[in-house]
Amino acid sequence: MPVAASDDRLHAKTVVYCFDLADGEIAYTESLLAEPYKHEFTRKETLVSIGADGSVTMRRDREIHYPIRLFWFAWYTFHPDTELVTESIEPT
Repeated sequence: MPVAASDDRLHAKTVVYCFDLADGEIAYTESLLAEPYKHEFTRKETLVSIGADGSVTMRRDREIHYPIRLFWFAWYTFHPDTELVTESIEPT
């Protein structure tokens, strides 16, 4: 069965870590998270990292956010306005 929306920025079955925040949606590719990454998202300093136990976290505004891990097509179908990060912006 075809999905309602598709996006060719990534292969449909690329694993992404997705955050649905009050001020926007953002997804990071699994391969990006080999190192912590610091950047600005919706004018807020954002640090995304993967811990030794494999857990992914986002730190911003002194809060910790946890992602949903999905294939890109599954997330994008319901969140087509998601900002996608696939390469390092500023390694920390």
